[in-house]
Amino acid sequence: MVGNDAFNVIWMAKSMNEGWYDAWTLKFASNFGLFPFSFYPIGVVFFLSILLKIGFSIDITVYIFSLFFMVIGIIGSYLVGNLIFENNSKMKYGYVLFFSLSPIFLDFTYWTCSVRGPFLAILKRWLTI
Repeated sequence: MVGNDAFNVIWMAKSMNEGWYDAWTLKFASNFGLFPFSFYPIGVVFFLSILLKIGFSIDITVYIFSLFFMVIGIIGSYLVGNLIFENNSKMKYGYVLFFSLSPIFLDFTYWTCSVRGPFLAILKRWLTI
């Protein structure tokens, strides 16, 4: 699922990599998209821009980005499953399996750089704090 938002994020990362538009971060809350004038959560764009600066091509950058947040989401779902099903290990691993194979999680984290994928992945970790 590559939509308009993924193309915008890729364009912003490429332009930031070339030295343009470094002033997109207005406040610290702009990194998470919580500032009123922030266009996107700029932390995603910074992450992609850093991978581009290292020297990866854009397709490898998107792959590393999606793989990173897939792993974060699976670890977070394991932690939530551990809280919900403390004594039943089969249910815990079943919860991880169902979350990691759910269509909404796969749509936003499989070979795309949408900002919804990191939100879904990090949300599970925030729930365990």
